[in-house]
Amino acid sequence: ADSLEVLALLISKNCPEIELVGRQQNPEKALAEIRSLKPELVLMDIQMPGIDGLKMAEMLSDQALEIVFTMAFDQYAIRAIRFSVLDYLLKPVYPIELKEAVHKAITKREESFNGGKQAMQEMLLNIKLLSGRKPKIAIASREELEFVPVEEIIRCEADANYTDIVLVSGNKMLASKTLKEFELLLEDFHFVRIHQSHLVNLAHVRKLLKNDGGYPVMDNGDQLPISRTRKEEVMEKLMG
Repeated sequence: ADSLEVLALLISKNCPEIELVGRQQNPEKALAEIRSLKPELVLMDIQMPGIDGLKMAEMLSDQALEIVFTMAFDQYAIRAIRFSVLDYLLKPVYPIELKEAVHKAITKREESFNGGKQAMQEMLLNIKLLSGRKPKIAIASREELEFVPVEEIIRCEADANYTDIVLVSGNKMLASKTLKEFELLLEDFHFVRIHQSHLVNLAHVRKLLKNDGGYPVMDNGDQLPISRTRKEEVMEKLMG
């Protein structure tokens, strides 16, 4: 209850563009109030008794609203949320971060109503998929959403605001997300950014060519450049 009061005070002091229409500690009552009041933005704790934040977000996925989660550190949840372009606030919540999260949520809402729903669905999927025994990620293309085991990804290559995913099978996928977003999602799974355009799975580096400062060769034969600024870090990880 105290944290709820503190958050309400932070909002009133730092976010004058927001009208606070309700607050609720009980998840079941909060769900009913959200459906009744139809707010445009909900700040929600990810860890709640009974119905946690992720479950509630899933239950509200039919609503035209933006959600900002507040949470203690959880690396996989945070990465999946960042990957989906939804926002979150780590506790304790600081005014400048609160203002930034609110601004982003308002901007996103103005840009698209459907984008938020799609991002929410992707985020929930990726949290579930990454926490499984065989971690996977959901990769969205224009036509479909495919579930790909992390271990089957050899490398990712930037293609403007899209990313080419190269798989062990030899297949390639064009994903509608940037390379930076894949870097955030996969960095805890032995992926390393070796170049502005290349993210590689260290498990699929077959050898390292010594000419011109070193080039990793992947299991599929792809030979890739290492940028000068990343060379030392990449070499340490490859040798480790």
